[in-house]
Amino acid sequence: MLRLVPSLAALAALALSLAACGGALHAQPTARARRLAELERDVWRPYLEGVRRDSAPLYVGVLARDFHWVAPGDSGLVMDRAAYDADSREVMRRRREAGGTSEIDVRFLERNVTEDFAAEKVVMRFVIRRPGREPQTWYGVAHYFSRKEQGAWRVLLRHGATERATAATFEAAAPLTTASS
Repeated sequence: MLRLVPSLAALAALALSLAACGGALHAQPTARARRLAELERDVWRPYLEGVRRDSAPLYVGVLARDFHWVAPGDSGLVMDRAAYDADSREVMRRRREAGGTSEIDVRFLERNVTEDFAAEKVVMRFVIRRPGREPQTWYGVAHYFSRKEQGAWRVLLRHGATERATAATFEAAAPLTTASS
């Protein structure tokens, strides 16, 4: 059996080479990490903040010009961007008029991303608070497909909560990778 033992000179040369890089091999995020950070900056942070603040320009602003929302199951319900925008604003208006608020948080079961396309399987925790009532919390899994438009990520397709989830599923899933700003 042949054993390879690096020479002291080879190890020293490797150490000098790494030092000359100034740590550049580890200083730069991977392409995947960079793309996920961009997705979070362009889609997830504005969307979450928009729902929390009840700001339609934020939560609808993350949608692609030809966005579609597909209801779970075989109901046949599909909304284009205009219908989804109108429906979302109406839901938020009714909640606001009833004195309620919404909170949403997301975690990820799957995140696949290329330079200009992303597919994410998202676990969502949705909380509705209404005056005089206990908060109501739901968990669900949805699929999001995004693409880059003019240098920014936009949601192209959301396939609604296709699976039920639990608090344990949510907690076990991967959180956003970047700190909120």
